[in-house]
Amino acid sequence: MVIRSGPAKAGATIAAYVLVFMVSFLGSVLVGEAFGFALAAVAQLIAVLALVRHFRGDNESNASRPLWRMTAYPAFGFVLASLWTLQGLGLLIAPTGNVGWVQYGAAAIILGMAALFANSSFKLVSSRRQSVA
Repeated sequence: MVIRSGPAKAGATIAAYVLVFMVSFLGSVLVGEAFGFALAAVAQLIAVLALVRHFRGDNESNASRPLWRMTAYPAFGFVLASLWTLQGLGLLIAPTGNVGWVQYGAAAIILGMAALFANSSFKLVSSRRQSVA
């Protein structure tokens, strides 16, 4: 299934984050705060990876994307990489309750997502430069 329209992408993103919140909240309540925190980071990773497989830009075909490709355009990837970096650094800097080392694991997952978006954008810029030359 390919999602191209903006409102459909927004709806899928909101639904994914509601699901992430519900799963992490239930994990926190039923098992413990640290488990819910870890579950939130893993659920975010799964949601993002699932959504980027289905979202397509106007310049893309319906064929499966290369695994490294996260966005249709490099600018989008750089913006998202910046936002994920800020979130990951926030987890490293700000104390977040009694979750201990889990906070640093979650930060690693979030910073890993930032790296995936940055890598995608750098490859898109590189491939466009090669096709122009």
